[in-house]
Amino acid sequence: MSGFAAAARWLAAIACWTAAAVWAQGDGKPAVSVRIAPATAVEPGTTVTIEGLAPLDGKGLVAIRITRPDRSETALDVKPAADGDYSVRYSGTEAVGSYRVEVRSPGGQMRGEATFEVALQEPLDDIEAAEQEAQAVATLLDSTLAELDQQIVKLPDSPARDELKQRLDEARPKFQAAARELRDFKGLVMTPLVDPVKGDPALKPALKPIGRALRDWQTRSEPERRRIVAELARSRHGSVTCESIERIVEGFKLFSALLNLAGGPVSAVKSVVVDYVASAGSALAAKLSEKFAFPVNVGAKIAMAVGEAQARGAWNLKLVDPRLSVKNAVITGLPSIASDLAGYVAERAFARYCERLAGPFKGGMVAEFKSGEGKPWWRYTIEVEGRLDLRYAKGATGEAVAVKGDFLGQATRFTLWEDALKVGWPSLTAGAVMFKRAVLPRPDLINLLTGQRLNPDASLKEERPIEVEGKAAAVFVKPYSFFVPVEGEIVDGVLSLRRKPATQDYEAAARVVYVVVSPLSAMLGPQFTTFELPYKSGGFIIERAFGDGIRVAVKKTAKGFVVDETLKVDKGDGRANGQYRIKLKLCNPEGSC
Repeated sequence: MSGFAAAARWLAAIACWTAAAVWAQGDGKPAVSVRIAPATAVEPGTTVTIEGLAPLDGKGLVAIRITRPDRSETALDVKPAADGDYSVRYSGTEAVGSYRVEVRSPGGQMRGEATFEVALQEPLDDIEAAEQEAQAVATLLDSTLAELDQQIVKLPDSPARDELKQRLDEARPKFQAAARELRDFKGLVMTPLVDPVKGDPALKPALKPIGRALRDWQTRSEPERRRIVAELARSRHGSVTCESIERIVEGFKLFSALLNLAGGPVSAVKSVVVDYVASAGSALAAKLSEKFAFPVNVGAKIAMAVGEAQARGAWNLKLVDPRLSVKNAVITGLPSIASDLAGYVAERAFARYCERLAGPFKGGMVAEFKSGEGKPWWRYTIEVEGRLDLRYAKGATGEAVAVKGDFLGQATRFTLWEDALKVGWPSLTAGAVMFKRAVLPRPDLINLLTGQRLNPDASLKEERPIEVEGKAAAVFVKPYSFFVPVEGEIVDGVLSLRRKPATQDYEAAARVVYVVVSPLSAMLGPQFTTFELPYKSGGFIIERAFGDGIRVAVKKTAKGFVVDETLKVDKGDGRANGQYRIKLKLCNPEGSC
């Protein structure tokens, strides 16, 4: 428990220094905290959230005053929560420039302020960034295909391997064409859409929706591409038959994910161009119908023709339309082809040579820290769940069978209790009025196995999800997830497993904010202190539950083999204590128990 003790001492030192600095010096910082989200510059029309913590020095509302770039002022008043927490949304961001936000407490004695910027984003920058990402995805498509060729060579000589090679050779020209079309970003976007704008800057606003759509794609694509690069690098090691087959299965799933990314630019440009023509036509139809009393259908037909002509005047749609259709036809359906190849390998090659003992696991930890006097000051829990997948050679019974596998898991819930200031500094906090807010990590709350929300009532806002394939994908896409390899053997009906270092893991912490009104600091007014309390990772929980290794029984049933075991370990020195548990339910055939 040295890690727990070190963390406790470090946090105590930080909290002591922060509290002493605030109470002793009275550094004059605003007594009302103000945060703006998004924190970075926003585009005109974006709704921002203004939130923070205001000491309740009187009854009434928190007064918010927003000064716009033209010096005009907007007044917003909001009722604070019982702990002084306040939040309001502001959408009056049409003007470009700097916005100043001033917030006053209900009694008017304390204030805080912040600023945020509204700026026009240059659409050409977004398009150029998307072009660079498209080139990177195309290069990765080619290299991934080469990686798969190298992995397939490692398979044992068999009809299944020969058929796999034949199927891949048949699909190869389509995969290569997709990479070529993605590289031709210039022919899709630059020549027909961007180049005309360079000659007529007045047309630049017409590029904004395309720039925005391509920026959204690039934002999703880049981390997904980097994840695939890392996963492919990991898959190059080892040559054991079952592991080689598993890597090929995952490789085709990763390739399918790449092909999903490859279709992004085409979809973005196609939807925007179609919407541009349709919106131009609809607006003109309304004007024609109103001015000339055309029937709606007649006005719409005329408007669509004129609207398309207007669009062709701005953009060379004669180039765009056929290119979109060709590129869309080339890429459509390719992800499913790659997925089918992954399924073929899993069904034919893996089933012929290997066995799989797999199933869900659940677990977590409880940690508690106490002062030298034995008073608890910090307690937290973590809950995790996921899947343990073990692979070993078929037919090797009655002797030592080498096993390899991995935990794919996700932290699904974090809790926190703490009383650090009262326990650590009782004299400073005696008679003080304290307001406290703890911000906990919030998992995405999506089950890695089923894709279902673990808490359907959670009001979480998600970005548009990336389409991914493969078990390793979830580790990089879902927050607070981890990937821990294991190895061992099965001997005489006993499974021995040893944990290896996590190849991917999460970091999480709770942020605690105190507002303290103390008799000892009455002249200074309410004071702030804030600190973070870290949580342990999923790999750490597995490490503690495993210790130097585990030994569990593999029971034979009428349906197959089953491992049904719960691991429980308690560690601690009285001041820093942890309880760890992992429940395993593994089956062969998978799902039979």
